[in-house]
Amino acid sequence: MTLDVKQRIEQIRRGEVPEGYKRTPLGIVPADWIETTLGEIYTERNEPGNDNLPLLMVSIHSGVSDGAVDEEDLPKKVKRIEDKSQYKHAMPGDLVFNMMRAWQGAIGSVRTEGMVSPAYIVAAPNDLVDPVFMDYYMKTPRMINMLHRQSYGVTDFRLRLYWDSFSPIPCVLPPIEEQRRIAKVLAEQERLVELQLIQAESLEKLRAAYVAKMFPESEDEFPELRFKEYTLPWEHRRFGDIFEEYSEKGHAELPALTIVQGSGTIRRDKSERKLHYDKASLSNYKIVRAGDFVVHLRSFEGGLEKATINGIVSPAYHVFHGKEIDPRFFYSYFRSSKFIKKDLKPHVYGIRDGRSIDVDGMKTIEIPWTSLKEQQTIGEFLELLGKLITIHQHKAALQLDTEKALMQLLLTGQIRVCA
Repeated sequence: MTLDVKQRIEQIRRGEVPEGYKRTPLGIVPADWIETTLGEIYTERNEPGNDNLPLLMVSIHSGVSDGAVDEEDLPKKVKRIEDKSQYKHAMPGDLVFNMMRAWQGAIGSVRTEGMVSPAYIVAAPNDLVDPVFMDYYMKTPRMINMLHRQSYGVTDFRLRLYWDSFSPIPCVLPPIEEQRRIAKVLAEQERLVELQLIQAESLEKLRAAYVAKMFPESEDEFPELRFKEYTLPWEHRRFGDIFEEYSEKGHAELPALTIVQGSGTIRRDKSERKLHYDKASLSNYKIVRAGDFVVHLRSFEGGLEKATINGIVSPAYHVFHGKEIDPRFFYSYFRSSKFIKKDLKPHVYGIRDGRSIDVDGMKTIEIPWTSLKEQQTIGEFLELLGKLITIHQHKAALQLDTEKALMQLLLTGQIRVCA
């Protein structure tokens, strides 16, 4: 970023109008940007759909889906409509939004021809706008705020955005060629985020496949996949014979910890979640040491968590310590699909979010056991894969932050995209 650009951004943030810019009701923008309304650049499309077209839906997170949608994902009112002529035709480039959720960001541009629910508004663009640019532009905080303000209803749950309220919304747009250049930059940045997430997802699948093959089934003495230096048969031992539950209290001086599913333990005072608890009750909390395992309130769906630091946890949790074991080895197994869906499931009782684990029953589960040396080798290997996954997830988060910053600067004209 050049010094001139930095100075311009600072001027705009101070409310000053740089040379070549103008002040509008929507903020300070380049002088050649056009002040208009959504009704001047879009026309409502009310053409009926037909059985040959795929159903499209608008998601708050991913925009318009490109292809057929499972009927189970459709709202109940939509499911009951058998006459497809009541659905609306949507063409590539059209802007569609869910009248009931537009204020939450359920709006986006259509990429492939299809039909949408009668609860959607379909808007056909004119030649003053680039559909891909508008896909980004309509999801900026400023535009989402306007969609919210123009939606009507007694409560947020009943808010609706109709065409007559949508069309007067003001917007300030760059010339069409600049729109296309901005859209191209943002699409390329979005692709960088996707690539990092694809890498992380591929590694997660690879790690899950290794776990499935490196731990033998209950009746087997040898895993399907193994490091060649190990040849002795595995055993299957009861959970309670390997891990001992303990409940040591009276250590209020230690940091209170919270469980983050898939990430172990973190200090409550460092958590992004606002956790309220009575500090006077900390003397009743249980001590947990790094490497110990915790049965927490969501273990029935995500497996056991491994403490990453020393501290104290809620007395509602169960804490287990194992001797002569490698925690990394068992952590991979305790979060595996086999352990959660096969081994642990018979010991889960209750319904929905009221489910709990019968800990005494869990102690009877037979789990794989091998020599400490082999545990360490497998644990180190799976931990390395986990670190690679974390690296790609971190890179994706950084790329996403870059994308958000670019959107803020490019879609407001603070930074111009040269031809």
